[in-house]
Formats: sequence, structure tokens, C-alpha cells
Amino acid sequence: MRVSKWMTGGVLGLVMGLGGAACGEKGADGAASGGGEDDFSAAALVPMEVNLDGQKISAMVPTGFVPDPTWPTNLISPRKDNFSLPTFGFKLETIPPKTLDKLALSSGTKDKPMVETKRIEVAGGMLIAGHNSTRGTAELIFIKPLEGGKALSCRAVQARSKGVPNLEGTLAMFEKACTSMQAK
Repeated sequence: MRVSKWMTGGVLGLVMGLGGAACGEKGADGAASGGGEDDFSAAALVPMEVNLDGQKISAMVPTGFVPDPTWPTNLISPRKDNFSLPTFGFKLETIPPKTLDKLALSSGTKDKPMVETKRIEVAGGMLIAGHNSTRGTAELIFIKPLEGGKALSCRAVQARSKGVPNLEGTLAMFEKACTSMQAK
């Protein structure tokens, strides 16, 4: 099948546009805007269990979050359109970072790099948090070592074209949720 340059450019433009929208958009005043129903910063947290390759874990997540049907170790909002809502990804790390300086945020781009706001040892593990330069993406990673050299990880992310609502509150909720992670 032959694909024209126009079709390739159109598809690439659509993908880049959607990806860029998820990483934050500035309002007229130059600051990221946000709010509305996408604000989970004050959501009640409830216990949830996740099975990571035979290792069961529990963590506190916002009420109503469910396993992603295509990636069951990710917990998502049950809303049909949850692209701009928080996602919690849990993983059993077989080769985890050994020190805090090895952790890095991964949601930034060249045009919208991540701005680190926190890097600490907490709750028996290591945590890094931040947002991209337009405040349109919030990300937190928590690694909790297990006996035998493995570790549990929790990565929480929210990206909105209008900016993450209550960014500091969202990062605080991410921290409370991820640091509650326990092996069962």
C-alpha cells in the first residue's frame, strides 16, 4: 500500500497535536489553567489490591478507580473519557534503582521538560515528583525496595491540555497514594 506524504503528515500532525495537548497549554496570562471535574487532589482514597506477577500489593487510590482493561497493573478513573485523568501504574521492578539519584521523571519533552519539585527518601523508599514546564503534566515515582533485590514501584501521572488542576494538591495526593503501597 502506498501512503502519500500528505496522509503521513496529517497523521503525524494529529498525533503530535494530541500529545502536545496532553502536556499542558498556557492561558492568555502565560500560566497553565485547570480545574473542573478533572481535579482529584481532594479525592477520598480507598484501598485497592493489584497483582504484580504473583506479588500482591495494596495501595490507597481515589475512590472508584479500576484496573485498566488493557493494562491491569494500572489503575484509572472509571469515566469513559479518562485520558486527562490521573493514572497509577504499579510494577514489580526486577532491577530497581539502588539510590535516590538514579530516579528520574519521564513525562517531559524537549519543549516541555520536567521540573523536579521533590526528591526524598520516605516511607521506606525513594520518591521523586514534579511537573512539566507548563504545569500541564504532574508526575510522581515512588520505589519501595523488597527483600531479595527487587522493588515495588508506583508511578502516578496526570496530564491535561488546560493544566493539571491544583497541581500541588494533586502531587500531594499522588504521594499519599503511592507511599501507601504495601506488599501483601
